[in-house]
Amino acid sequence: MRNLILVVLSFFIINIFTPCAFPDAVDLVKLKKEEEKRRKKIQKSKYKLTNYNLISIKVPEKNYGFVQFTEEVETLDQEEKQVENSTVQKKDPQKEMKYWKDLKNKLEEQIAKLNKKVEADQLVLNQMVTNHISMSLPLQKIDLRNQIDKFTSEHNKNKLKLESLQNQLSDLPEKARKAGVPPGWVR
Repeated sequence: MRNLILVVLSFFIINIFTPCAFPDAVDLVKLKKEEEKRRKKIQKSKYKLTNYNLISIKVPEKNYGFVQFTEEVETLDQEEKQVENSTVQKKDPQKEMKYWKDLKNKLEEQIAKLNKKVEADQLVLNQMVTNHISMSLPLQKIDLRNQIDKFTSEHNKNKLKLESLQNQLSDLPEKARKAGVPPGWVR
């Protein structure tokens, strides 16, 4: 109990004498208030900075690169409105039904082709293994074993591609949802 009292007392003593020990310490709250007052006093610029006047700053007798200010703020506003209108007219291909239907059809076609190839390769691989087992000559058996290994690696790659395409197809509704597309476009 005595130790607890000493710890609490020492905590209060340290808190009381800390400002005296560090007179150069910065009061962050006071500093924040001063900065807010300073920013309120600063005049707002009458120039509006856009991508169109981002060429160079032209001030009488001096030229600073990159930003060019013009006196006519109204024309800048009109330019911005024209740019916004032109971007509205250019539609994002991901916002069209045709894009999502084509993407889904493309994935389904690739999956069908690859699935047929994997099945056909599996039949060929089974035939090669059967021939390997029934082969009696050691050199031919070794050669056939190498062919089986190469064919198996290709077959496994195709299986991985097929799995990847199937995952892409199953993730397509979620991808469309994140893009803000109605769910019926992907069904």
